[in-house]
Amino acid sequence: MRIENNTTKQTTLALFTIDSFEIEDLKRLISLSQELSKSWSSNILLCFPDYNEVRHAGEVRTAKSVFEDSNLTHNISVESYNDSFKSLQSH
Repeated sequence: MRIENNTTKQTTLALFTIDSFEIEDLKRLISLSQELSKSWSSNILLCFPDYNEVRHAGEVRTAKSVFEDSNLTHNISVESYNDSFKSLQSH
C-alpha cells in the first residue's frame, strides 16, 4: 500500500503479512520493500499480526543490521495490525 501524507509530503510504503512474526520473514520483507520503494518512499511500515515490540525489538535490530543501507533501515518501522490488549494477553 502506498500512503501519501499531503501535509508533510512524505510517502510511506506499507506492507502487511498474515504470517506470524519471524526474523527471516522480516528480512525478506525488508528486501522486498527495498526493491518496491527504490526512490519514492520516505518511510516503510512492515506489519505483522502478532508483532510485539517488547518481545521482538531485538530481532528487528538484528534484521536491520544485515542491510548496509542505513538510510533504508532508519526509515523502517515494524508494527502489529492486531494491536490490542487482548492480543497482547494471548501471546
